[in-house]
Amino acid sequence: MSCKKIRMLRIAQAEYMIEALKLGEIETGQGLNQEMGLARPGDTRWGSHYRTVMHVMFLYPSIKKVLFRIGNESKGAEANGAQTMLTVFKSFEFVFLLHLMNEIFGYTNDLCNALQKREQDIVNAMDLLEFTKVELDVLRQDSGWQEFLTKVTSLCEKHNVKVVDMNGKYIPMQRSRQFYRGAINYHRFHADMFLGIIDRKVQELNNRFDEVNTELLRCMASFSPANSFSAFNVENLVKFAGFYPHDFEFQEIHQLHFQLHHYINDVRNDENFKNLRSLAELSMMLVKQGKVSRYEIVYKLLNLVLVLPVATAGVERVFSIMNLIKNKRRSKMGQKYLNGCLVTWIEREFFMQAKDKDIIAHFESMAERKVVLLHEVTLFECDWYDVPAPNKSKSRGYSQDKFGIIDIDTTQFRYSDDPYILAAQAEQVCYVKGGKKGTKWCGVLKMKPRTLFAMPKVEDSVGDTNVDLVITEVEQMNVEDHQEALTNWIRQDVQGLLSDASVLQKVVPMPETDHAEIPEDEDDFDDAYIGDGVVAPVNIPGEDEDIFFV
Repeated sequence: MSCKKIRMLRIAQAEYMIEALKLGEIETGQGLNQEMGLARPGDTRWGSHYRTVMHVMFLYPSIKKVLFRIGNESKGAEANGAQTMLTVFKSFEFVFLLHLMNEIFGYTNDLCNALQKREQDIVNAMDLLEFTKVELDVLRQDSGWQEFLTKVTSLCEKHNVKVVDMNGKYIPMQRSRQFYRGAINYHRFHADMFLGIIDRKVQELNNRFDEVNTELLRCMASFSPANSFSAFNVENLVKFAGFYPHDFEFQEIHQLHFQLHHYINDVRNDENFKNLRSLAELSMMLVKQGKVSRYEIVYKLLNLVLVLPVATAGVERVFSIMNLIKNKRRSKMGQKYLNGCLVTWIEREFFMQAKDKDIIAHFESMAERKVVLLHEVTLFECDWYDVPAPNKSKSRGYSQDKFGIIDIDTTQFRYSDDPYILAAQAEQVCYVKGGKKGTKWCGVLKMKPRTLFAMPKVEDSVGDTNVDLVITEVEQMNVEDHQEALTNWIRQDVQGLLSDASVLQKVVPMPETDHAEIPEDEDDFDDAYIGDGVVAPVNIPGEDEDIFFV
């Protein structure tokens, strides 16, 4: 919600509280009538759904008042959405489902919290599982239905919501009537909704915690060191080892019974094991006291027990973290790379203690590796503007016209959590302020970096050479030293002409012409023109003045 709507909800709730205090419906006191809010649509933290349902029930009149005000004061799609939501909010079906969600979440909330703890009390969790199944079964009975329906009717009468007749025909909400032809309200609300949702919840609990899994967890709880190993049971631990026939040999299973008796007598008499609370602390203390080699079979069984808590709440956390690692920008990650990223993220408390120098040294000591690790990498910290996908040409902060000119809204940013790029990925551009859309828009012009030149590629084939672009140039040289090179200029495929060599001695040097006096010929498009040759002076031995070689 926006800040404006949150403020409207607070004002409506304050007005309702003042009116309820005058009527004596609520009491005043320390810690009572605290301010409540609504969770965001994307808030899926543990327990947030149950808290949200409770807040909606408590804020029901205030939310209805805010929706009515938005529908009357706003315009367009926002007003239509508020009016539609208000119609749904004032229906009996919405109040019915709201109470049903509150009942289901209320009975299962303690069980969910127990299963989400890192150091779980398995015995307590299994007891809560049995209690939850019993409570849901009681709610499913006729007495539970009547009590539940009384709560729903009471809230509807309090807030002027029309109560439907259970013997009348069912009118669907926001759906066509053809989907429920001939259905009555009692069958729809009692059989389809009430009993259907409870049965699905019980079935889900039975599937997740069947008899084998429940017995496995109960046996695992016998290893708990809490309260001086009060839950220790040899028979349960031997039965627990029987669930892993591939990990224990027949001789180890037979010896486990006797080794457990020695183990429990040893640890109960040791002062170092009296204040332990979790299985992880027990495992570390066994290693610290050097008793792993003494009770090898017991320690192997303890390692199998330590794996099970990861498979309950830890898996749920991994799926939540996976949305942070494998997002839209990194949707093509391989399984091995994804596993590596998840391990470093989940166990980040331990990886933060590792030093960069130790990681680099370990990587360089590896015999086989795919890449060469550089000690220094140049990174640029940048701001990502909101640009569209490759198959689109416009977005809220990007536009490109038919001439290819790009305009960027410099106030729209994205990917603030990933601001770095490699130096090889950077290009130099120029931002021109005062774009056509306003002062916050800038035009983007690509520029060539200074001291860098785009050198043409050398073509091997001579046939592709453009003769019009060839510039002939003769540098200053000595005739005697380069007589052989000048002789090689003679074409062999054309017969030459003989002339008198004394003519060259009578050549008069041409005076130097000022370039400013040469008129510019703007329209010189002669096809026979090749290029301006550069005439260089030739030094002939014995002559005082320079003559020109033409």
